[in-house]
Amino acid sequence: VLLSNYKASTITSLFINECVARFDAHVVLHSDQGAAFGNRLLEEVRRMLPIHKMQTTPYHPQTNGLTERSNRTIMTFPRAFMERHQSDRRDEVVQQSRLAYRTSVHLTTGWTPSSVTLIFETVTLSPPD
Repeated sequence: VLLSNYKASTITSLFINECVARFDAHVVLHSDQGAAFGNRLLEEVRRMLPIHKMQTTPYHPQTNGLTERSNRTIMTFPRAFMERHQSDRRDEVVQQSRLAYRTSVHLTTGWTPSSVTLIFETVTLSPPD
C-alpha cells in the first residue's frame, strides 16, 4: 500500500482497514523497529483486539528475512507494469501489481499468496469437529 505520510492516524487506519477488516484480527503483529508501529493509536487498537506485538532485532534484518524478500519482490511489480504499459497512472498500476503478486505461484511453497490466505482463514475460522 502506498502511503502519503507515516502519521499515527494513517498507519492505524491502514492497519484497521487493510489488515483487520480484510483478514480478521491477527494474533501477532510482527514489525521492524520503525516508529510507525509504535504509535499510541495503534497500541490502543492492539489492546482492544488483543494483538501481541513482536519486533525484529535492531540492525539485524535477517530476523525478518521473509518479509524483506517479499517486499523486494513486491516492489518489482509496479516498475514492470509501468515499463511494459508505459503507464503513469500509479493507482491502476498498483492495483494490477497487487493482483499479479497475489495470483503468482511462489516457487518455494507452490501456492499463491491468495490461496495461502484463504486456506489460513478457512482453517482458523472453521468450528472444531
